[in-house]
Amino acid sequence: MTTSPQLSTNGPARRDNGRRALVITLDHVEPAFYTGWLGRLPAAEQDRGAMIQLLEAAEFDQTELTNDEATRDRVREELSALAKSTEVGAHVVVYFSGHGATLPDLNQDELGVLRDGAWCLYDGMLVDDELTEALTEFEEGVRVVLISDSCFTGTIVSDALLNPREEEDPSTIDTRSSKLAPVDIGDRVYEAQKDFYDPILTRPPADPDDAKAAVLILSACEKGELARVDEEGVSVFTRTLVTVWNDGKFTGTYGELFDRVSTAVTEAVPLQHPVKRLAGNQPSPTLEHDRPFGLYPQTPPWTPVVPAAMSDTRP
Repeated sequence: MTTSPQLSTNGPARRDNGRRALVITLDHVEPAFYTGWLGRLPAAEQDRGAMIQLLEAAEFDQTELTNDEATRDRVREELSALAKSTEVGAHVVVYFSGHGATLPDLNQDELGVLRDGAWCLYDGMLVDDELTEALTEFEEGVRVVLISDSCFTGTIVSDALLNPREEEDPSTIDTRSSKLAPVDIGDRVYEAQKDFYDPILTRPPADPDDAKAAVLILSACEKGELARVDEEGVSVFTRTLVTVWNDGKFTGTYGELFDRVSTAVTEAVPLQHPVKRLAGNQPSPTLEHDRPFGLYPQTPPWTPVVPAAMSDTRP
């Protein structure tokens, strides 16, 4: 795989504050790689605008990959370049809005669910094992928050056993109100391209807990559930996250932010249950005790050794 020489940015010159973000959104995919499925998802464009506004307010340098830019190789390259460009004390956010799918768990690393999660990128699916590998590239002292707003991906980098929940009948769901892809899309694509996916699905998996960085994973719903879209065409999870954060006025921690978001989402959509997981090398206190989208942890005693150029003077 060819890697980018440095993290690319689609906006102004890079800020020297240690905040970096990768925003991946797809409102369609290339049908040739999905057995003819186009994967229309108008909500992704609305989600992109909402997250870009949040990250800009939080003073993050942002790289955007949209539609045909969000290929398997490009996403992996940008994640690798992002890992190589960050230093101790940096805060990284990776956001995805698109369809999710599941694939056969050929390396048997999933407990209970027996399926690998995957993001539907423009020219193919990025398997959860590949995403885990990318997260293990970040160095100790870096804080990574992965936000995945897609269906079926509550364990996108996790092998946690999920409690069984009531499932929705896909045939009764208006596809405009969710990120529902064909329920068999993963199997259809896999059967059509086994020679490509088998080496990915059978190789020994990386463990997210082996990541040197501190990693916090926030997913829109549990595996087997649907990520819903509201009447204004914005994903319920992303809309709620942005609303609760409230242009930085929210004064709690990541954990408290998630609790507020999760409660509001499930009240609005009873069969959608957001998922939170901590992984990697967590300091004490853990990343969930940090200020959301801030540079420094909110709660002492952990104070990272940060280069002077990365100091944060914001209140």
